[in-house]
Amino acid sequence: MLLMKSEKLSPLILRLAVGLPFFLLGIDQLLHPQQWIGYLALWAENLLGVEPLQFFFVNGFFDTVLGLLLILGIFTRVCAVIAALHLTGVILNLGYNEIAIRDLGILLAAVVLALTKKVPYSLDSRRK
Repeated sequence: MLLMKSEKLSPLILRLAVGLPFFLLGIDQLLHPQQWIGYLALWAENLLGVEPLQFFFVNGFFDTVLGLLLILGIFTRVCAVIAALHLTGVILNLGYNEIAIRDLGILLAAVVLALTKKVPYSLDSRRK
């Protein structure tokens, strides 16, 4: 009985494990974009052609919305793919360090979530 419940809860926990960091970091980028400037590599800044504060405002909004969609379970698999692609860019920007290693774990969780067909306890499951 407990094992059957844990199988249903696993996708929910996985969804929260990917969505919450995006949501919380997105909110922080919106409230404190100046504290994030050091994380943007010079080559990325030149490639993007925007001011770092503008970049983190847009990125913060993107991360907040993406995190909220994942938390609620709306377009879960598509959002998980977008999260994995976004994290790939973040890891490439950061290079090898402790933050990139953490983001690699979240990226792999996003890939597993994208491959998960049934996502109970989500708004996606209520639509079907």
